[in-house]
Amino acid sequence: VFTGSNILKTKAGSNKAPKSQITKLVEGFYSQNPEKINFPESTMILGTPDAKIKIYAFTDFLCSACNKFYQLEKYILAKYKNDVEIIYYHYPLDASCNRHMDDTVYAGSCLASKAVYAASAAGLFSDYFYVHFSAYPEYKDGFTRENVSRNLSIAIKESGKGEPARIQFDEAFKSQAAIDQIKMHIEFAESIKIEATPTVYIGGRKIVGVPPKEFIDAIITSELKKK
Repeated sequence: VFTGSNILKTKAGSNKAPKSQITKLVEGFYSQNPEKINFPESTMILGTPDAKIKIYAFTDFLCSACNKFYQLEKYILAKYKNDVEIIYYHYPLDASCNRHMDDTVYAGSCLASKAVYAASAAGLFSDYFYVHFSAYPEYKDGFTRENVSRNLSIAIKESGKGEPARIQFDEAFKSQAAIDQIKMHIEFAESIKIEATPTVYIGGRKIVGVPPKEFIDAIITSELKKK
């Protein structure tokens, strides 16, 4: 369903979407005028730096829809490999660090953002990202520093980077730079009117929510043809 501002909002589903629905969604997506947005640099990146397709994703690392989008991201990166890069930005729906939130939706998401920032600073972003979302069911009772420590230990083990990475992580986690980056991403998101997570941009056009994978396939295929 497209809103009056042509923002795609759709629910995630395991069933294959009808071709007619995908066609309408794709038409609606391309009915948007592409926005010219100067996205700031981010160290939270999956995929290939020289990829033809850049996907900019605003996420709350504890939101349920973002967890569903993670499943779609794995599919995208597996299928398109060297053709896609996903660049992430913090948008925690947590009033403890997001001054634009009247109420907290996901308690602990500011903590989760700090952990992801620290993992990125320690050269562990992809390892920590996958461990974090793979453990998502464990966060139903809340996200704590114990979750962070557990995820970090697994990420370090899988990366093979050892104790130096843990030291870098701890320093980054406690740093003012972590707070500054999260706030900068939040203010940037507000400046381009991000209202929900996940929100992604492909070719300057906005998608809000978790679309069917057939829709993403159609969009990426279309964008690759342009390249």
